[in-house]
Amino acid sequence: MGYRSLVQRGVGCLLFVGLGLSIAACGATDETSSSVRRDDSTSITTDSSPGQTPESGPTGGDDEGVPAPGRSAEDDVAAGGRDESDGQTDIQSSASRVLLGASVLAQEDFQLIAGSRVGVIASSASVSPEGHIVELLVAAPDVEVAAVFSPEHGFRGDQPAGTEVADEIDRVTGLPVFSLYGATRKPSESMLADIDVLIYDLQDVGTRYYTYVSTMGLAMAAAAEAGIPFVVLDRPNPRGGELISGPVGPDGRISFVSLYPIPSVYGLTAGELARAIVGEGWIGGLENLDLTVVAMKGWSRTDGWQDTGLVWVPPSPGLPSSESAATYPSVVLFEATTVSFGQGTDQPFIQLGAPWLDSEPLAAELNARSLPGVRFHATRFTPVASANAPEPRFEGQEVPGLRIEIAGPDYEPTLVALHLLQATMASSPEPIIDQPAMFDLLAGTSQVRTSLVAGDDPATIAGRWGSDLEAFDELRRSYFLYD
Repeated sequence: MGYRSLVQRGVGCLLFVGLGLSIAACGATDETSSSVRRDDSTSITTDSSPGQTPESGPTGGDDEGVPAPGRSAEDDVAAGGRDESDGQTDIQSSASRVLLGASVLAQEDFQLIAGSRVGVIASSASVSPEGHIVELLVAAPDVEVAAVFSPEHGFRGDQPAGTEVADEIDRVTGLPVFSLYGATRKPSESMLADIDVLIYDLQDVGTRYYTYVSTMGLAMAAAAEAGIPFVVLDRPNPRGGELISGPVGPDGRISFVSLYPIPSVYGLTAGELARAIVGEGWIGGLENLDLTVVAMKGWSRTDGWQDTGLVWVPPSPGLPSSESAATYPSVVLFEATTVSFGQGTDQPFIQLGAPWLDSEPLAAELNARSLPGVRFHATRFTPVASANAPEPRFEGQEVPGLRIEIAGPDYEPTLVALHLLQATMASSPEPIIDQPAMFDLLAGTSQVRTSLVAGDDPATIAGRWGSDLEAFDELRRSYFLYD
């Protein structure tokens, strides 16, 4: 079926309006190995090894939030753009220096999948300068799109976190859209019956508890069972590829928000993680998976999102800006507390607050700790309900809060999380962790919660992860695709 790897080429930017999504963007394996073709035409092969199949557990909430009120994507396209100062996407005109995996596929005339019936796992953020991946595949010569698969938040990326998504028929293409966040988390045999190749093109955010990488792993398992190839169209890790931090979970708590034994922030792209899942046997039954990663060109491990020249298209309602994706690991554990994590505002996961919070002294105290690469600011905000945030904490109530400002490249988000949790717990008149089971699932371990409740110092807690992080750092390097 013309299944082969690709050589990458350069690309500029364009504005894409299609599939009812008004957005902008820049920017042959054997049966026992995974492969990737890079721009130097060197094939990188990783032998697979068996593992145990994890059971899909509770999901927790991965992220929630709202776009800026009173604006739509269509408004922003008509206006010619919007900036990220209000948490929204900036439509750029300068060319990106990073060539996405989807662009490689398009520029090579889809030869990798020629003659194939394909299924594609995609969302509203599955865009490249050439367009949305589904529209590109529908228009591709000698390629038939059999089905679309949607993750949490749905194909349009507009469903609140934790909300089950139903199957549907896409109103523009007429294609069936099978939900992987509804009745099932894993493609069924019947969903894959008419598919020759399963393609993954989701924008990840480089954190263990963001559910898209769990969707990827379970889809890989389904592809292996069906005997069909799995293709990852690689995308940047917004945090870059150097930082790893946080506890290496799961500590006996395998779930949809903690499926692999990786740190909270794991420093891999989706394609690199897919290779590790196969190579380390983190999901069983992948020994014969035909995995191909279509690698990016021009991305390096030192690149944060701001270095790529790419437009930020929100992968979910709770991450409307690249800044919110960067601070997300510092605030996500507050989902399991009584504290607002900014849901219902234009800065979710950048700010937190509660009626009892004495924000100015607390901000001063945190700043006095001189944590690297971060500043804390006292603020006030009023959560407002919307379709994306139907029941935000403290709805309609102005609350004092803290806003996180990333002030340098040495910002370490999970260490900041520990300090924020410790400080707010100490200042609260009541215990704030009201959902301990969910807290432990997100953390990947009960150690974080029990240590905080016991009054342990944040530096002491983080120090306990040191040997695990060193071991993971050594392990992950064998799966690197980028310098």
